[in-house]
Amino acid sequence: YEVRGTYQIQATEVIFDSKGMLLVAYEKLKEQLKENGLFDVEHKKELPKYPTRIGIITAPYGAAIQDMYKTITKRWPLADIYVFPCLVQGESAHLDIVKKIKEADEYGLDVIICGRGGGSIEDLWAFNEEDVAYAFYNCNTPIISAVGHEIDTVISDYVADARGLTPTDGAIKATPNLNDELQKVEDYRYSLLVFFNKYIESCKTQVDNLKNSYVLTNPTKIYDTYRFKVDELENSLQLKITKIAHDLKLELALKKQNMAKYIESYLVSTRHTLEINEKSLDTLSPLNVLNRGYGYVKKDNKEIKSVDEVAKDDIIDLMISDGIIKTKVIDKEKKNHG
Repeated sequence: YEVRGTYQIQATEVIFDSKGMLLVAYEKLKEQLKENGLFDVEHKKELPKYPTRIGIITAPYGAAIQDMYKTITKRWPLADIYVFPCLVQGESAHLDIVKKIKEADEYGLDVIICGRGGGSIEDLWAFNEEDVAYAFYNCNTPIISAVGHEIDTVISDYVADARGLTPTDGAIKATPNLNDELQKVEDYRYSLLVFFNKYIESCKTQVDNLKNSYVLTNPTKIYDTYRFKVDELENSLQLKITKIAHDLKLELALKKQNMAKYIESYLVSTRHTLEINEKSLDTLSPLNVLNRGYGYVKKDNKEIKSVDEVAKDDIIDLMISDGIIKTKVIDKEKKNHG
C-alpha cells in the first residue's frame, strides 16, 4: 500500500531450518531433564580444594586440550594430568563422550574436566544429548563441563557439578593457584611469626613483672604476712577458748545452783515424808501399846501366841513397858471361842 507505506505478507506454511529444530529439541530436553531432577543443586558434588589427579576428556588435538593443559600446569603443577581423548563432534561423538566419562570415573581421579572449544550449535550438539547428560549426572567423580565460549550454553553445563565458561575457565575452576596458595602460606607464616613474637614478648613481660614483684624482691614479707595471719588466728582462738571457758563456767554455776535447789527441795520433801512416817510408826509402835498396860509373852526369846505353845512349869518372860517379869506356868486354860 503505497499511500500508507506498509505491506502485508500472507504465510501459507512455516518450516524450521536445521538450527531452529535443534533449538526446539534443546529446550524440550532441557525442560524434561530439569523435571527429572538432573539440575538440582543437592545432587552436585563439591570440587576438591587441592586435587592431585585431574582427568581431561576432550579431542586430543586442538586449542582446548592445549589451553587446559597449560592452565593446569601453570596454576597447579603439583597435579598429575590424565587425558582421555574422545570425539567431541559428529553423530557418534556423544557415544564416545559417555564411554570416556565412565572410563575416567573408574580411574581414581579427584576431578574430571569434560569439554571442547567453541563452534556452531551443530558442532556442540554432542553435549546436548540425553545420554551425555545422564553420564554427567551418574559420574561419581566431581565433573566440570567446559564447552565452547562464554556465550555458549549446553545441557551438560546444567547437569555437571560445575560449569567452566570456556575450557580454560574449566581448568581454572578445577585447580587452585599455586602462587596464591604459597602467598597464603607466607601470610600464615608471617601471622604466626607476629603472633609468637608478641606471645614471647608478653611472656617476657610477665617474667620481668614477676621477677620485680614485691614478693620476690622481699621474700621475708611472705612470712610476715603468714605470721600476721597466725597471730590473728591465735588471738581469735584465745578469745574463743576464753569465751567457751566463761560460758562453761556460767553453765556449771547455773547447774550447781539448780542442783542445790533440787537437793534442798528433795531434803525438805524427804524430811516431811520421814516425819509423816515417824508419826505413823509411832502410832503403830508396840511400845505405845505397852504403855497403855498391855504386854506380850516370850519363851526362849520366841513370842507366844497360843497357850498350846507352853506347858506347866515352863519359865516364860512377860514383856511390859518398863521391863521383863519372869514367871512360871502353874496352869493353863484355853479359852473357848465357840
